[in-house]
Amino acid sequence: PKVMRRLVATGKPEDLKLCVEFVAKVKDVHTREKALDGLALALDKQTVTAPEAWAALRDEIAKGNNPKLVGLANRLAVSFRDPAALKRAVATAADTGLNPDARAEAVRQLGALRAPETVALLLNLARKDASDAVRAEAVRALAALDKPEIATGLLDGWNDLPRSLRPEVVNT
Repeated sequence: PKVMRRLVATGKPEDLKLCVEFVAKVKDVHTREKALDGLALALDKQTVTAPEAWAALRDEIAKGNNPKLVGLANRLAVSFRDPAALKRAVATAADTGLNPDARAEAVRQLGALRAPETVALLLNLARKDASDAVRAEAVRALAALDKPEIATGLLDGWNDLPRSLRPEVVNT
């Protein structure tokens, strides 16, 4: 993980390419998980152009169906601006039948993607979701977007907001 973080920190696309190629070559699940974790940590809250080998690696991880590796690959897909990551994050965030932690992570990913088309969904989650964790992440994700309707959308429901969420709304 440390090597992955250091290589990504150089900011050079060729170093990022080396990281992805290494993960693709290594077949030991534990080593692959550690490498992906280091890569995901290094790219957290960043978006960069995906290296060429990313698509093949993503597909290979999806076929393997290891929950830890798939989760890490999904986080990386957000950092690599993968169009499928937006669709997956929207579907997960909107699915009230899923675990609130998984939904909150999906909302966090939407915030990282800064997709303007998600404003309506995020406002709805912030105002009405049953999970306070999802609501808080939705408010934080809205802070990353620059749309005039966000402020009025959040403040219109002020009286219905839990007291614990109000500071997040003010910050946004």
